[in-house]
Amino acid sequence: MVRCLVVAALMISASVMVEAQEPVQERPAQAPANFVEGYIDIESIGVPPSNLPVGSSVAYADARRAAYLLASRELAERLVGMYLESSTAFSDSGANEFADKMNTRLRQVHVPGGQTLKESSYEAFQQGNRVHMVVRFQLSTALPMLMNELAPHLIKVESALPKAEPAAAPAAETPAYDGLVVRVPGTFEPSIAPKLFNGEGKLVYGSASVAAAVLMSQGIAAQFTTTEERAKASLEAHGARHPLVINGYLHTGNKDIDLEDPVAQQVLEENARGHFLERGRVYIVVGGR
Repeated sequence: MVRCLVVAALMISASVMVEAQEPVQERPAQAPANFVEGYIDIESIGVPPSNLPVGSSVAYADARRAAYLLASRELAERLVGMYLESSTAFSDSGANEFADKMNTRLRQVHVPGGQTLKESSYEAFQQGNRVHMVVRFQLSTALPMLMNELAPHLIKVESALPKAEPAAAPAAETPAYDGLVVRVPGTFEPSIAPKLFNGEGKLVYGSASVAAAVLMSQGIAAQFTTTEERAKASLEAHGARHPLVINGYLHTGNKDIDLEDPVAQQVLEENARGHFLERGRVYIVVGGR
């Protein structure tokens, strides 16, 4: 009995020492990604090692480095979480294992271009011995990094969904469309993997519709904006001068889009000539209806 008490006391003492040496990481609440403006802000709190003098300039420098590193790690988790939330197709039993694997991989990848928007001053650090930091990452940089890891799995998952097929090819004498603009209500929630469905719930467009190389470089299946003019201008900058403009409705969960059957058929038929879906030339205008 005495031996058990001694062992228990040693374990408690050891845990106290570890806790003193390794401060508990604080995780601030994170704001949602801004897909329209193309960035994600990550908040973090860095604490220096306990062996450094409290309030010293060396401790401050270490706390700043720790805060930035934690922001990068939080970015990895946020990106994977955003993917899982955005994909209504992702429901297999291995979701948690897959997410853990992706988090581990992404934590090892350096995301360049993080811009520190806010950080505690040295004076504030001396008061609390921690650095609060906000780092802004551009989605145009972060998402391709994510998609290089996720694209094969994402394409595999969405390839299993029932797909809508074009009924007939459009008349050859009409000009071929080379892009797609989808106007949706303002309550639509942009995401990494938006999809278009027809009235029967069959997939018209999704990540699996995009060529793998395009998806990996673009990082997302569709781009987002708030005006039709911006969408057309952006498409034109990428070589699409004659986009098809359609209206969409909110799918369950507000992250995907439903199309009326005649419109869905038009998209598929026109794509058979213009191949704009495979090229990822799709813009969603949020609040365009």
